[in-house]
Amino acid sequence: MSNSSTFIVNEYIINRKRIGKGSFSTIYKGYSTKNNEIYAIKEITIDKKQNKSNVKRELNVLKTLDNPYIVKLYDVIIDTNYNNIYFILDYYPKGDLAIFLNHKPLKEKYCRKYMKQLSQGLEYLLNKNILHRDLKPQNILLTNEYNIKITDFGFAKQIDKNSLITTLCGSPMYMAPEIINRQDYDIKSDLWSVGVILYEMVYGYVPFNVGTFLELIKKINSKDIEFTNKRIKLSDTCLDLMKSLLTKDPKKRINWEEFFSHNWFLNDELLKEENNLLEISFSDSLTIPSLHNRKNDRQFCSFTYKSIVQNKNLSFSESREYKKNHFLENDKQNKIIKKNENIDDINFLDSLSEDSSTNDESDSEYLSMDENEITHNKIDNELFESDFKYEKSKPINIINEKITKSYEYEILDISQIKQQSLPVSNTKTVTQSLKEYLYSSINLIRQSYNYVSSNKSI
Repeated sequence: MSNSSTFIVNEYIINRKRIGKGSFSTIYKGYSTKNNEIYAIKEITIDKKQNKSNVKRELNVLKTLDNPYIVKLYDVIIDTNYNNIYFILDYYPKGDLAIFLNHKPLKEKYCRKYMKQLSQGLEYLLNKNILHRDLKPQNILLTNEYNIKITDFGFAKQIDKNSLITTLCGSPMYMAPEIINRQDYDIKSDLWSVGVILYEMVYGYVPFNVGTFLELIKKINSKDIEFTNKRIKLSDTCLDLMKSLLTKDPKKRINWEEFFSHNWFLNDELLKEENNLLEISFSDSLTIPSLHNRKNDRQFCSFTYKSIVQNKNLSFSESREYKKNHFLENDKQNKIIKKNENIDDINFLDSLSEDSSTNDESDSEYLSMDENEITHNKIDNELFESDFKYEKSKPINIINEKITKSYEYEILDISQIKQQSLPVSNTKTVTQSLKEYLYSSINLIRQSYNYVSSNKSI
């Protein structure tokens, strides 16, 4: 990297090209000159009282956390010349859950996997009396092994489990109705956010498709959430959990203990599959296939789509222009980050604000509203269905995976094996097949020799 494209903070050489942006921060990628490790570096400019309070709160939370499903803080650096503070965190190149989903539904067994990991991270936080208050796919990172890491604790707050909170904060699409309606809320508010994340993983879109915050308020107060989708079949326990989480009345909403112990988490298909694989007996010369890279096991749903057949009343150019005007492409959001080891207590934050309390009730209200937070891909279904009729077309199954190394195994999907390709007679052993092969070969050699001999005599 050239000097013009980087800057240095202590031992860290940082690329100026940002990899993410938060409400009060910018995320960069850099590496340490001491150990050559790559890190995500979160730069926060301390220029407002609200910033100071958020930084103090995030640091006080992060430096106490140690959980497999929560991002870890590695180092903290203060730049007094430019009034900046840097959090040195683990770098996850796969990005966040929003980028991974990309508006596509996951298979239920993978939804269960990620929700189970999220529940374990949140249970750890709850035991430490910490409420995240900004749960969304953009704040859930993915490791190289596709495990989750909860990140961005800028709005996190240590609270009493029976206390009420009045501060308006978070991302509108994932905020509980009681927060949007400016009511007092408690620890159940994060459960609504969990429900929206589960809904988005299952269906590939959020419960309310709106374009403005005011429209969101109107719909969340007047419209019921639709939990059915003809293309996606869900188990009864999955639907029950989703409905329990997305209950608008917080008093009737499921509580944390009921969420952690819900029956949906008991049927762990992925764990059963891995256990079955480990029970297979392999010879010493063979290696066990990877449990993380199932070549034939797709995480995303596959279902029959409806293809559009243009109406005779519309020309081809008219129908194409219609479709172009009725679909809006969703933007992607980029976020990344993080790591945490023991760091010494830092008292510098006491001087950042006149009020050294970590209570944020005196802070200014803030909504984390990025431009792409609320989707704008609305479709006029009535007009669409009047101009087009549907024909069902089945998805094309393209397999482009090849085995390039010896001792590398594919886990076969039995449903993809055509019945007519299987032998119709009794299955022969390897020995029987080898004998038949040798016998036919010897016969061929014998006949060839006889033929050559007869020609010579002639």
